[in-house]
Amino acid sequence: MSRIRLACLVVLTSVAVYADSAIRHVSVSDEDRFVSCISEVLGKPVMPRWMGRTRLEVRCPAGRQELIDALRLVNTAVVDAGDWMVLTPLRYYTTGTKFDVPQWKRLQILTRPHIWNVPTSRPLTPREQSELASQVLHSIRGVPIDISASLEQGIPGELPPRPDDETSVREVFVTLDAHRLSSSAQETIVAVVTGGYFGAESRLAVGEVRDGRLVLLWDSPLFWGWRLALGYNDVDGDGVEDILLDSNYGNARNPVHMLTIVTRDGVELTRQKDCELESALWDEAGSFCPIVADSMTLVAGDRGTKNIRVEGSLKDSKSYLYRLVNERFVRRNRTAR
Repeated sequence: MSRIRLACLVVLTSVAVYADSAIRHVSVSDEDRFVSCISEVLGKPVMPRWMGRTRLEVRCPAGRQELIDALRLVNTAVVDAGDWMVLTPLRYYTTGTKFDVPQWKRLQILTRPHIWNVPTSRPLTPREQSELASQVLHSIRGVPIDISASLEQGIPGELPPRPDDETSVREVFVTLDAHRLSSSAQETIVAVVTGGYFGAESRLAVGEVRDGRLVLLWDSPLFWGWRLALGYNDVDGDGVEDILLDSNYGNARNPVHMLTIVTRDGVELTRQKDCELESALWDEAGSFCPIVADSMTLVAGDRGTKNIRVEGSLKDSKSYLYRLVNERFVRRNRTAR
């Protein structure tokens, strides 16, 4: 099987980093509102521990102790992690009757900046990576942090060492890219943030360089970012390249591909009415709803647009063609193999 063919050209210049409080949150879910509310109660931004329809049936109370007591009833604790508060399980249930208790009292979150490995990009200096990653992480909605029994046992070569026996360490990865979406556009900064070691629950953040300063414009709902590839292509024919996110789901040897395409302004062109993801990975307002297939290829469409040819959906092994209609890719007809 093949991954979608992505055209990518990236140019990066040095930018100054300034905090921006006007970031727009695209598609706000009930979980986002709950996290925002308890952030106000706790006095710090909160990192959640779920994605999609796995919800905490807890109303946001006015007081801190009332919140802590309510969360305990649904096997959830609030742990101070420096700049953030993190929701963690009180117990790891291994079977219906057995469970493990976390062997730590504190949590440390380390920010790990990276860049997309594009040959035409200028590598960011360590200082640039650190400053950009910090601004992105402190401006966007939180991402789920991987707090699990398997991580407590340790992943060789993955988890950093603990500073002491009572502190557990987790990492949040911020992968950065810079790109001019058109010849006349400001340089765009694209960041993908994930709190999982396999790039699962991720969030996209997009900003622009204006007068040498980074201004974050919007962040996305969550999406499944395992084996993520980032690319750019003008699929709607408006002269401005769009952002392509191609990720995998399922068996590592025979994965299903998921494609999300968003515009510079955060419009989800590939959003489907009938989402084919498993319910645990999808929430109507809280996550992207991508096109899902064994493989996908961009092909020429009408008036400078692109179509998406897919091979094998989750429902059958046929070939289909998706065309852009009113800012949405719609499956229009079955094509011959």
